[in-house]
Amino acid sequence: MSLPGPSRSAGRFDSALDNLVRQFARPLDCLRELVQNSIDAGSPRVEISLGYTAREECNGTLAISIRDFGEGMDEHVIDHELTRMFASSKAGDLTKIGRFGIGFTSVFAIGPEAVHVRTGRHGSGWELIFHPDRSFHKIRVEEPVRGTSVTLYKHITSAQRSRWQRDIEGALSFWCEHCSIPVVFDDTSLGLQSIPRLAPSSQSSDPFAAFATTAPPPVRTITRPLDLPDAEWTVHHCKDGIDILAGISKTPTYRWYNGGLTLLSTTDPACLGPHEQRLGFLSFKVQSR
Repeated sequence: MSLPGPSRSAGRFDSALDNLVRQFARPLDCLRELVQNSIDAGSPRVEISLGYTAREECNGTLAISIRDFGEGMDEHVIDHELTRMFASSKAGDLTKIGRFGIGFTSVFAIGPEAVHVRTGRHGSGWELIFHPDRSFHKIRVEEPVRGTSVTLYKHITSAQRSRWQRDIEGALSFWCEHCSIPVVFDDTSLGLQSIPRLAPSSQSSDPFAAFATTAPPPVRTITRPLDLPDAEWTVHHCKDGIDILAGISKTPTYRWYNGGLTLLSTTDPACLGPHEQRLGFLSFKVQSR
């Protein structure tokens, strides 16, 4: 079995999936899509964990796992939505953040060696293994499975672990900072405890402080309430399911969210259009529920 891909004969789909994968500005934007799917599945939280398995002296495999506790998928959903491009039952449901069945294709943007999906619904359980060419195997699991877990496997060097950890946490913090459910991040299995990390502040009077080893909490929650930490004062307004937090700060920023997931974050006042002169001096966050 396979997803439509570049080596398939179906003419109009030959490059469609590749184009969809390339639409994501950064490969790790796929994490936003997976968290979005978890929210739409009704999960009370999302857990992201990192692991690393050494294969050779300086090489190994990074595992990025996204787990939720939502409604999961049965065989019908797998066959007609997950593995079929553009198909999604969310298209007519305005309570869902996603609209089209293309979010899962984003996982191929990082060039994984394999993608493992474990899911279940109504007492059934399924595992899927996706290969780099987007072909896949589907296996029935005997025991019931709750929710869905997606694990991406990527070959990296040992020295690259710190950069991947930083970039993954950064992507999650950017996209999911005000997510409507807790997003928890765990990198304890990455084996970075002995690797120096950049200290969080470069303003220290100690010239060597930037090279100090810092130890963030082993498991931390990415999400937090709507805030403007750099603003001198703030005003909060809520109406018709839309939250607006505005204030004055030295560097005005403008951010929009849907369900707590970032839609746009910019410091360019041109995004305000005709309201630039009137609102450009404000920092604000607008969140739609």
